[in-house]
Amino acid sequence: HVGKQIVLLDRDEPERPTVSARTLSRHEQRPVVRPDVPVHGAPGEFGPSFWLNAGNVPPFYPNLVTTSPADPDDHHSVVEHLIAATGGRIVSAKDSFQRLDLATFGFAKLFDAQWSAVLAGSLRRSQTDPGDSGEWLDTESAVRAWEAAWRASGTVTERPDRPFFPASLLLDPGVGVLAFRDREAIAGGAIAYRWGGSLGITNVFGRKAFGAPIESMCVRAAAAKYPGTMIVGYEAVETVQALELNGALALGTLTVWLKAA
Repeated sequence: HVGKQIVLLDRDEPERPTVSARTLSRHEQRPVVRPDVPVHGAPGEFGPSFWLNAGNVPPFYPNLVTTSPADPDDHHSVVEHLIAATGGRIVSAKDSFQRLDLATFGFAKLFDAQWSAVLAGSLRRSQTDPGDSGEWLDTESAVRAWEAAWRASGTVTERPDRPFFPASLLLDPGVGVLAFRDREAIAGGAIAYRWGGSLGITNVFGRKAFGAPIESMCVRAAAAKYPGTMIVGYEAVETVQALELNGALALGTLTVWLKAA
């Protein structure tokens, strides 16, 4: 599992992307990586049509993310460099526009997914959505409890030897840790990341307790906290189809690849 990574669109500046009306066009999407990668000590670097980190990235993070639908040959040379630089380690790549066939480089496809976007406030509540507005956590102990619930949900198969979400995330005003409780215990939630006028939601969990509406619950809670933002991200096709019924817009597709050691 290489994580449900946030994407923010329209990279006007390499380090502070924003969203504009052009995000509604698949060919204008410019996805980038989650802002907590530097917190994990793995900032990587931007190229003209990609983000790359040939070092040791945290669990669930890709080494390569395409950030524009450039000619596949341009990205193939980057893939060759990545393989050579990593010296046979496990590496992963997120093809944000589903334009690359990395099987020829020894990669196996992990999954396909679909981008979606919704303007905060326009997502309609489904009949099965309980309407819980959630709780935004603000203490390290609460984040540790959130991470324990996230791990116990079955979303994660790996067990890093230290907390995956560092407490320093709470110091970033653009990051929010959302929790939903079931009988006092955290049973669902997500991480929200805001850059400018755009917002990404990732690490969603809670289907066991709340069922399919958990995705729309997280989106609505984030929309209430960050009004006026464009919420973007990716999920399985069937999940995006359900979000479409509640007002979300389906965009293009992506593929995540993994190359074993």
